[in-house]
Amino acid sequence: MRQKELFFREFSRQADFYNAVMKVVEEVTLARGRTYNKGRGESLAIYVLNELPLFVDGVQKNGDSTIYTAVPYPGFGKIAELEMDIIDGKKFPNLTERLQLSNKVGILNIDVK
Repeated sequence: MRQKELFFREFSRQADFYNAVMKVVEEVTLARGRTYNKGRGESLAIYVLNELPLFVDGVQKNGDSTIYTAVPYPGFGKIAELEMDIIDGKKFPNLTERLQLSNKVGILNIDVK
C-alpha cells in the first residue's frame, strides 16, 4: 500500500515520473489505434500506477512468507520498461530510494498462442 501511495504522489508532482507514465499511456493508446488526449490519458494512467507496485518489489500472497520475484506478464512492453527504469534507479533515483526496494524482480514475457 505504501508503494502505491508513493507512485500516486510522485505522479501528482507532474515532473519526470508523470511524463514517463503519460508517455506509456500515449504509446499504448496509439498502438491500439485509438486517439490520445491528455485528459483521458490521465484517467488511463491510474491503471499504470496501480500495476507498478505489483512488479517493483515482488508479490506476496496473504499469509504466505514466499515473495514471488519473477512475475509473468503478457508482453514486455512500455509498462515493463517503466518498471525497469524504476527498479534500476537510474531514471528516477529519488523515487527508487523512497520505495526502499528489497527484492530484485524480473518480468517473464508470457506469449500464449
